[in-house]
Amino acid sequence: MSDLQLSLLQSIDASLKALLQLAEQRRAPASPVRAAGPAADVDLDDPYADEVVKVKPRDWTGEDFKGQRLSTCPPAFLEALAGVYDFFAKKNDDAGALDTQGRPKSFYDRRTAARARAWATRARATQPDAPVTADEVAWGRSW
Repeated sequence: MSDLQLSLLQSIDASLKALLQLAEQRRAPASPVRAAGPAADVDLDDPYADEVVKVKPRDWTGEDFKGQRLSTCPPAFLEALAGVYDFFAKKNDDAGALDTQGRPKSFYDRRTAARARAWATRARATQPDAPVTADEVAWGRSW
């Protein structure tokens, strides 16, 4: 290996190390609460998991399910509702909002989003003729 090749490799190595250091400095601190995926089926068997719908998603144009239980709502509404609670969780994280026990309020928003997604999954499994949303087509739902 020539001196030119060696110096070039050393320069590339130094540049990569500098970029890695910059990336680590700019990385946002990890949230103590996990992202809201669907809740487990075991969690849905808890009587508290069938929450009452408290908000109507802004972009929802169908029937208003406010005041009803998650288990009685259609899957498309539940997915939209989960997106609303994801937004609430992000806003609470950004504001650093805590409950009276000192826990992040975003925990409750993510839990509700996870429950809504899980109820949507369960509804699709029990109602195979339910209307398909654009998101399901984009993600390749199997029929």
